[in-house]
Formats: sequence, structure tokens, C-alpha cells
Amino acid sequence: MRLNDSLKKWLLLTGYLVCVILLALIHEPWLDELHAWVMARDMSLTELWSAMKVEGHFCLWFWILMPFAKAGLGVYWLQIISIIFTVVAAWLFVFKTDFSYGTKVALLFSFPMIYYFPVISRCYALVPPILMGIALYYKTLDNNKYLFAILVGFLAHTHLYMEGMVLALFLVYIYKMIIPKYKDNRLKVTDFGPLIIIVLFVLLAFVQVARNPLVPVYIQLGDNIVVPSGNKGLSITVSNIFKGYSILPYDLFKPGLTEILVYTLAFLPMLILSLIIFYNFSIIGKFITIVSIGWQLLLSLVVYFIGHQRIYLPFFIIIAIIIMMDNRGKKINTAIICLCILASISGYLRHIRNDVLMTYSSFKPLAKAIEESIPIGESVYSIDLGGDAVKAYLNESSACIVPIPLDSIRRESFYVITDRPTVKGYDEDYLYDGTGCFWDKYSLIRLTRIDPSE
Repeated sequence: MRLNDSLKKWLLLTGYLVCVILLALIHEPWLDELHAWVMARDMSLTELWSAMKVEGHFCLWFWILMPFAKAGLGVYWLQIISIIFTVVAAWLFVFKTDFSYGTKVALLFSFPMIYYFPVISRCYALVPPILMGIALYYKTLDNNKYLFAILVGFLAHTHLYMEGMVLALFLVYIYKMIIPKYKDNRLKVTDFGPLIIIVLFVLLAFVQVARNPLVPVYIQLGDNIVVPSGNKGLSITVSNIFKGYSILPYDLFKPGLTEILVYTLAFLPMLILSLIIFYNFSIIGKFITIVSIGWQLLLSLVVYFIGHQRIYLPFFIIIAIIIMMDNRGKKINTAIICLCILASISGYLRHIRNDVLMTYSSFKPLAKAIEESIPIGESVYSIDLGGDAVKAYLNESSACIVPIPLDSIRRESFYVITDRPTVKGYDEDYLYDGTGCFWDKYSLIRLTRIDPSE
């Protein structure tokens, strides 16, 4: 029996949803996922707004999480929410574009689309559906300019890395909708409405994160400020991009000249394919590509590195531009399929394998160990950045988690959460050893000071 086109699409979307759910079921959320959930649960609207200057993100994702977190629902709702957003993106691509069925299969089952954005639940899950909507409304811009503008405005609230594309789309709107009408004396006041909407959205985003640009990005550990090292610059930018789109596994070689040469060669297929796709873009497509991705590279060099899901934001930008430019035919379908394949055999693909075979993050078993081993009301000190994210799994009657540097603790014996392999100057009694986990390796240890006179 030959399946009709609509049924094939629904089968594809269903297959995608089933695979995503299965991957989500075996995934243990890591630090950055849980951190957002805890903030949304424990902070008020005004507290969240104030925290964004240090957090470096926008309130939108936290506000989306807030009703579910404050209702006392489980952490698994993190993944339900991110899956919903990526399924919307998948539905738009499958049902609202004219690409071949093979192309749609390739995109839905690509590594970024099937795992890194829906299963790893962070604010980046907002990007694919918003980009798909923008791309589709762009093709009928004259009739949907306000919807286009609203989506561009929301894009400004996904992540700072997307502000370059917001600027590019703002300027493209002027080029497409304002300048031609001005030349033909058809320009109306209402034509500026979408621009005003975008500007208001951007200003709202800016005031959330506006801070002294000369102050380095920092993280707070209790009342103490910690400035992470190596979080920007040319070296980490090139390394992450090359390995993120490499045809070789990540960390196959030790740091050095051999590693540089091998991963440079392994990155060449993606570079060549990207140049071919870029060459076939219209002048508008090329402009959006340069401004959008150029902005991300600039941020990685001077503000905060391009890593984790940020590596694959250019992937979704390119897909969106292809949809916007209404490129069709066997050539562009083949290019998308190759793009999806190269993005899926990247070094980061190891995350799926290790998520299946190992405990991805230590926080869930860490919380269980705290509930089973720590007396109610006893303080547990999180002496390393992020350890307090375990609160996402703890109820109010569990131990009190206190973020604080180790040298600020005056007690002789106490419990700590740490990702250090060892703590010098103390006897260590492990209540939970998380060093065997893949990503977050936090352990629960009872420390007792060693008397130096002994």
C-alpha cells in the first residue's frame, strides 16, 4: 500500500517525537538545566529580572519555566517544555516547507534537532521554532509583517548570541519594505509599526542584561564572586567550532600540534559545504549569514565562548535562511542533507552515546544520597560552582544547601558537595561518589579537618 503524503509526514513527526522522548527518559539533567529550574522555582519575578545582569540570559526562558516549577512539578517538566518547542519546529519544517521527504528526515534526526536542543533543556530550545516561524512569515512578509516582527522580537529574548540575526532581520525589513515604498511614494506610517515592535523588544532585552562591559563575566558562589578562566578568546572559539563540526570524535588527540592539524583537516568538509551553500545564497541571505554568525564569533572572542548548544546555532540559522530564500530543487535538498549529516557526526555526538551508557549528570543520585544520609536541617556546603543545583531534586524538609568557598567554613567536620577529585587537608568520607558520571561529577563527602600537628 502506498502511503499518501500527509500520512508520511505524520509518521515522520511521530517517529521523531518517540525518539526524542526515549532519549529524554534516559537523560539526567545537568547543572545549567537545573540551575534555571531552581531560579524559576525559588525567585520572584523581580528577583529574576535583577539576576539577569549576572546570569547573562534573558527572563523569557525562566518565565516559561516558572509556572511549572512553582507548582511543585518534577524536574522532568524541563524536558517536556523543551520537547514541545522543538516539536513545533519539526512540525513547521515537515508540514510548511517544500523540501524533499529525505531532507525532512535528515533534519529531524540530526544531532542538534533530535538531542541537543530538545533533550538538553535550556533556553536554546526556543530558537528552532522561532526561526522556523520567522523564515515562513518572511516569504509572505507583506501580509504578515507584524507576526514577523513579533517573532523577531522574541528571538531577541532567546539568547545574546541571536542579537546579530535580530539586527540583520531588522535591516532586511527596511530594505524590503521601507526603501521600495519610499522610492515609489507609497510609504505609510503603519509600515514602521513592525520596526517599532522589534526595537521595543530589543530594548526590553537590553535593560535586563545591561552591565558594565569592562567588568568580566563572573559567577557568584554564595556572596563571593568567581571569574571563570578560559571562557573566551580565539583558541577556545576555533577549537569548539572545529571539533563541533568535525568528522572525527571529540578529544581523540591530546592538546598540541597534532590535534590542531587533525581537527583542521576534519573540519574541511563542513567548511567546503558551508561555502557552497553561502555562494548560492542571494545577497540578502549572504548579508544575514555574515551579520548573524559574525556576531556570534565576535561574542565568543570577547565575551563568552561558543560552546554547548551555541555551537549549533549557526546550523539552525543556515536552515532558516534557506527557507527564507525559498531555495528549492535537488541541489539544495542535497546540501541540507549533507549539512545535517556533518553536524550529526560531530565530536559532540558522544553525548548521546554516553548519555545512554553512563549517568550523564550526578545531581539526581546526589540528591538521593543527601536525602538518605544527611540529617534533616543539617547544612551541606556547596564549595564549588553549581553544586547547589541539586536543590532542584530536594524538597523543603531536606538538608540546607549553602553555597560557600571551602576556606570560609569554620567547622571541624561538615558535609560538602564538590566536583574536586580530592580535598587537601581533610579526611574524606564519601557518601556518594559522582566521579564516574559523564558530565557533572559532583560528590557528597563528609570532610574532617586533619590536625597538622598529628
